[in-house]
Amino acid sequence: MKQSRTRQVARWQVDQGSVSVLDEVAEEVPTALVYNGLSYAVMMTTPTDFEAFAYGFSLTEGVVKSADEILGIDVEYLPDSAGVSIEIEVTQRAAHRLGETRRTLAGRTGCGLCGIESIQQAIRPIASVPHAVNVSAESIDIAVRQLQSYQTLQRATGGAHAAAWCSLSGEIQKVFEDVGRHNAMDKLVGYLMQTSADIANGFVLISSRGSYEIVQKAAVLGVAQLVTLSAPTDLACRQAEAAGIRLIGFARPGRQVQYTQLNKEN
Repeated sequence: MKQSRTRQVARWQVDQGSVSVLDEVAEEVPTALVYNGLSYAVMMTTPTDFEAFAYGFSLTEGVVKSADEILGIDVEYLPDSAGVSIEIEVTQRAAHRLGETRRTLAGRTGCGLCGIESIQQAIRPIASVPHAVNVSAESIDIAVRQLQSYQTLQRATGGAHAAAWCSLSGEIQKVFEDVGRHNAMDKLVGYLMQTSADIANGFVLISSRGSYEIVQKAAVLGVAQLVTLSAPTDLACRQAEAAGIRLIGFARPGRQVQYTQLNKEN
């Protein structure tokens, strides 16, 4: 399936008026996650990296605790580009857990709280990160300056977020893009989970604001440092402090703001 499509558009500029041109528009499709034959969620995603998305979503939603609880994944493309069904086989232990946490997520692009039935479900207890990572401001700056060159879908359409795994020296190791920032993060989490990456030897850089759920997803994986290009929320800052995550926001070439772990050496 294509990640973007070309459309005829009318582009207006004050000095040129309206001009008919071709433009690339990011694609999004309904993506169903089905566990052991039971539908769990439907998310709107960029149609790529479905297996990584399934792994990451399963972990950050609490369906599985580790990669070995996923026994198999089958991606089914529905007729006429109607969407995608990801059939995920999990262990009986995970299936039992799924029955306790099941919620319906339907429709909105990468919205991690759609379908929540109570306030108590919205803010789940956050995991504690078992190690500390203190990446230098210079290494963060290196990663930030590299990120745009990896954002092929964003450059083509202007409508995609990126989540990147970076080494402690600031070199970007892997990038996933999606129309939803939560989806991009889940794809990255799934990749790191599948590859058994050494989470203590890197940090996550994401091209969005630092929302509560981005922090929560990082904590589930055990990421000790999270860098975002835009602002964090206060809840995200508080949750990052509770988890032991060093949170950096407004990370742009030549500048950044540290919001948590201020007692540690920068």
